[in-house]
Amino acid sequence: LVQSSYFNVSFIPPHILEELLSFHIVGSSLDSGSILQGQEEPTFHGANLIFEKDPVAIEPTFSQTKAKILEADILRENGYVHRIDQVLYPNT
Repeated sequence: LVQSSYFNVSFIPPHILEELLSFHIVGSSLDSGSILQGQEEPTFHGANLIFEKDPVAIEPTFSQTKAKILEADILRENGYVHRIDQVLYPNT
């Protein structure tokens, strides 16, 4: 995948998009107040995300890329969404 702020997800085949999204979703409902420094949570893909409190960020164990949390605690029906500044994807 190409990193670009102009990238349109409608061009990604559904099976690839599903796999990509599985790196962004964890099985527990975590609001920013309950996240601990260095806490690891498994994604639906099986890789782990490491949460940091200062600065507020997510570090995937499957990539060298660290994502900043731009907006936290967006409440949805099935949990919380935390908007990040980039797509998390595994090293190739």
